[in-house]
Amino acid sequence: MIRVVLSCLLIALIPVSLYSQEVILGFHGSFPLGEDAATDDDGGFARTGYGGIIESYYRFSSWPEPLYAGLFLSYQTNDIDGAKLAELFNETFGGQLTTTVSRSRYRPLTLLLGPLYRFRLSEKFSLDGKAGVGMMISNIDPIRFNFFDDQGALIVSEELSFNSEPVFAFMLGANLGYQFTSVIGVKFYANYSYGKEEISSSGTRSDQKISYLNSGLALSITFD
Repeated sequence: MIRVVLSCLLIALIPVSLYSQEVILGFHGSFPLGEDAATDDDGGFARTGYGGIIESYYRFSSWPEPLYAGLFLSYQTNDIDGAKLAELFNETFGGQLTTTVSRSRYRPLTLLLGPLYRFRLSEKFSLDGKAGVGMMISNIDPIRFNFFDDQGALIVSEELSFNSEPVFAFMLGANLGYQFTSVIGVKFYANYSYGKEEISSSGTRSDQKISYLNSGLALSITFD
């Protein structure tokens, strides 16, 4: 996992030495949406988390000034709501068994490419619209289920490990930027991302829709 993250960071920074116009480094809150956040039979039980981004915007001299190409790297962690998951199992067993669930997390990694269009609101302020397509890896931690009888005795303990592969993903987002100098600025950003992950565990396979809104602040560095 560390190798994958470091490799993606290196890829994201390569354009800086070639023809990058701007790099932003950000930290955000991550808010699961839809099925990803649901706590029913088909839900992902994902809770609000946190993460970071590295984005690089660059353009060729022949392009119109507002248009950039972007490389978007995002990584985050979202806890799985073990209490809600255990509650669902307890309801299924009708009170005959009690379930506890260990801590587990989603740690989605996305690497995307796409366009960015910049609207100059004033000399200092700008508004960016951006979109990207590429890959997502969900990275789900193992999760352990403990089942107890009505006397509190442990009946069985089972750990599930998950295997996930890179899948197609897309992102839609916006930045509101302010330039302190010609080089240094700050941006408030909001990015919506979606991917449909195929997850395998203990010989079974299932689809899990992973969607979330990441919103936070970033430092921007401009290279002229």
